[in-house]
Amino acid sequence: AAALLLMFPKTDEEANFIDLWSWVFFLGCLYGSYRKVNPILLIVLSALGGIFVYWLPAFAAQF
Repeated sequence: AAALLLMFPKTDEEANFIDLWSWVFFLGCLYGSYRKVNPILLIVLSALGGIFVYWLPAFAAQF
């Protein structure tokens, strides 16, 4: 899914979601795959990283 987002970054409204963190997660998973890291672990770590980077600051800003 990350690779598809990086190939086709525009939405219908021409908004671009891809930022530096997206590239960091993608390259981290690519490197982990190259080093033969468990794919499930890569998915879980990417999900936790996404929550930490995208959701947590928005949630904390509400308070």
